[in-house]
Amino acid sequence: MVFVAVVLPVLFLFVALAVDVSRWWDYSRNLQNRADAAALAAGLEYGGTCLVSNPSATAMANIGQVAQNYAGAGSNSDLYFPFPVPATLEQNVPGGGGNPNELKEGALSHFHFLINSQNFWQKGSTSRAQSFTMGSPSTVCSSLDEDGHRGPFVDVKLSQDSIPLLLPLFGIQPTITAHARVSLEQGTSETNIKPLAVRDDAATPCVSVKLVYATGPNAGQTLQTINLAKDAGGDPKYPTAILWDNPAGTAVTMPSGTNLSDLYVQPFLNNCAGTGTTYDDTTNSGLNWINVYGTSNTPPDGQPPVITGNTTSTGVFLSGCSNTNGDNQYFTSTTTCTDGITANVVFAGNVPAANQSVVAVDSANPGTNITLTHVAGTNTWQNLSAITVTPGDGQHAIDIQATQTAGTIGGNTCGTGGKDKPCTTDLGTQQQAFGSCNGCGNPNESGPIVAFRTRYPASGTPPNQDNPGASARNVFQAGSTQNLVFEVDVQGLHLDAPGQKATVLRFGVTSDKTTGLINCGQGTGANADANAITNGCPLYGQPQCGDTDFCAPMQIYNSALHQNGICDPELRETANPAYTDCVKATSGQRRNKIPGAVASLIVKGGVCSPNHWPEYSGNPTTFSFPPNDPRAITLIITAPADLSQQNVIVPIRNFATFYVTGWDTKGNNPNCNLPAPGNPPTLPPPAGGYGNEAYPGAGKNNSQNGAIWGHWIIYTDPNAGGNGAFCNPSTLGICTPVLSR
Repeated sequence: MVFVAVVLPVLFLFVALAVDVSRWWDYSRNLQNRADAAALAAGLEYGGTCLVSNPSATAMANIGQVAQNYAGAGSNSDLYFPFPVPATLEQNVPGGGGNPNELKEGALSHFHFLINSQNFWQKGSTSRAQSFTMGSPSTVCSSLDEDGHRGPFVDVKLSQDSIPLLLPLFGIQPTITAHARVSLEQGTSETNIKPLAVRDDAATPCVSVKLVYATGPNAGQTLQTINLAKDAGGDPKYPTAILWDNPAGTAVTMPSGTNLSDLYVQPFLNNCAGTGTTYDDTTNSGLNWINVYGTSNTPPDGQPPVITGNTTSTGVFLSGCSNTNGDNQYFTSTTTCTDGITANVVFAGNVPAANQSVVAVDSANPGTNITLTHVAGTNTWQNLSAITVTPGDGQHAIDIQATQTAGTIGGNTCGTGGKDKPCTTDLGTQQQAFGSCNGCGNPNESGPIVAFRTRYPASGTPPNQDNPGASARNVFQAGSTQNLVFEVDVQGLHLDAPGQKATVLRFGVTSDKTTGLINCGQGTGANADANAITNGCPLYGQPQCGDTDFCAPMQIYNSALHQNGICDPELRETANPAYTDCVKATSGQRRNKIPGAVASLIVKGGVCSPNHWPEYSGNPTTFSFPPNDPRAITLIITAPADLSQQNVIVPIRNFATFYVTGWDTKGNNPNCNLPAPGNPPTLPPPAGGYGNEAYPGAGKNNSQNGAIWGHWIIYTDPNAGGNGAFCNPSTLGICTPVLSR
């Protein structure tokens, strides 16, 4: 009995200690769940809040408020944000184990929620005093971590003090803590992705120009191919484009003699192995034209007129368009140009000047003759306001026709009418202007090229010297050797500036070798494709995954993991967890299914989700796109040559967010029932918000033809995986919240 009396209190002490330790452990686990839930919930609220230069204080406070609510605090807890906490969140916290009664044993008034604090709660201090002390300034969009890196994150530190014990000893009431952090990182993987790929022409690894014979016995054959290099200095007139050029120039000898021919110049965007897109190799034309003129004397009597030139008057050329915006009279992408046409045409000596006339015909307006006026005492004919070239026009091939009403041609007498009719000689296409167009189809297709110039090098000797970006030179003497620089500005995908015209995607034209639809394991057929757009690509292991080589999750391509840098989709079979970094380009256009499936994400039950682009355009430094905006769609980005063939396996180069502001409504595709924004839109928007933007196409690109349109934005995608580095809001890509602590 004495032994029992001695041992029993000790045993009770150990039991009480064991119970208290288990309660502490259980309590700590529960508190950690709450910290994790708080951080994760805050991550889902980021949307575009931290991706503008001057984030809204209200939007940032909302992120912190959500974290605070999901931490399971009470309205009388020690909180940073002085808002009432929803009663349901006091009782039921996602990830907190349902109704965590054990927390009730510690009074909520002793529950401390600190956000972005360097330390845990300290006795005698408050959340108000200790929160947002990680660097200066410290916000959920910009704080300093322990490694000295600044970026967007929500750091949650929870403390519960004065926890009662089963066996109080010496008045001890311990404090339990928990810590969690969500960082906004650069996204490199995706689990919820649409089966749509978009080419980023900025990723084009090689660009060259082909000089092709336009006429004569060698018509259609290449005279010379000139490889261009990426110019690190870029083009200040197109700062978001990639400039390719040969700044020192390349010697080009103009055709002459029996091979006399004009040249058309074709840019070739390719993968450095011969695969790519030529503008344009299907209709024997190019984006620039070089007029090559002979120096023959006046043609003999009885012979037709010819294009000629000398030291003071040269061939056929265009003039008149300002070069302020980087455009010129031969190629324009931003400026409407009024071009002049000058043609040096010489008639036989027995044809009086009064019996001569010259007209030009623009292929864009084939039924209209453009009268050129003779400059007395010369062979020059000109009209200094002959044609109007607008971006979106495509090709303006200039045909020169010379007419005489005296003399003879080939034994036929030329007159003014009756028996002897006027003799008209069609001298053919002699020059060209081009209004850039991405989506017009050949021969009017310039794709991503926004500037194209032919000039002399800056290091040349005057007059054979031009500064970079100078007005083009597109006329040279036959047989002459010219040291020429070719400048090609390739516009890749980039974040759209406020007020920028919408970008058109999914435009079905003949120059697109594929539509950008990809196989991500969804199966075959239009309905399967539409379902994958609506619900996302199937995940590996799901019944819907019909091709295990290509199902989600997906990662950005890592060439080091593929033999010889070639996509091997079977790599996923050895990966743990399974993923793919390659997809398969799919043939077909789905002109109705794709816009319809995209529209179904935005229009639910006849109600259209508001378009927030006008608000961002009006307030780009403070307005942020809200989280879970259905118009923000993550797409796969590939290099341009990757989509130049059908049914090939291509690497995933990046992921990016496209903000949809309109779609083709043909067929059964739903309309957006909200008012369209004006230009510029009135702000604030009407109740319910704005609807779709008008279709942005113009000129020959004026048909919606299965298109969707919108803007590239930087956005937070909670379905992505990060790379450990803070998100860069100034580059094309995606951001994602990651539980990093």
